[in-house]
Amino acid sequence: METIAALTDFQASVQASCRDLEQLLEVLQAEREALAGTDPRGVERQLSPKLELLQALETAQLSRDRRLRELGLPAGPEGTERLWQAPGIAPGLRADWERLTHLLHQAQADNTLNSQLAQQRELTARAALQMLTGRSGDEPRYGRAGRRRGGSYSNSLAKA
Repeated sequence: METIAALTDFQASVQASCRDLEQLLEVLQAEREALAGTDPRGVERQLSPKLELLQALETAQLSRDRRLRELGLPAGPEGTERLWQAPGIAPGLRADWERLTHLLHQAQADNTLNSQLAQQRELTARAALQMLTGRSGDEPRYGRAGRRRGGSYSNSLAKA
């Protein structure tokens, strides 16, 4: 009976993680749109929901690892792979797991893309600031005494 309960809990956790990943994909899409657009606060608005979903996914993974140990299997991917070889595993559980791994890979790819977009935006902003201030990115902003260096800004933009 404990085995059935552990498997039921495992499957419920997988299904909940699929729902969380679907929501995370929506958040990542909104984050990407904010990064590509002109709304600087858009990325900030996505941060809290993104972190909440990531926390829920981590908690679910820890729960699945506990269930695997209850079944006498090692935690993590090795235990999950061995679970599929056990007799009496419902085919729906395997299908749910495959859906989870697909969604997880998609979320990882989307998050990597968003990171690349954020890095590109940062480089563009730094280049614009360098042009506006007349400073190179290599120049230190503070002197040895810890005071802001003055007088090195270009007046050319103000004169234009």
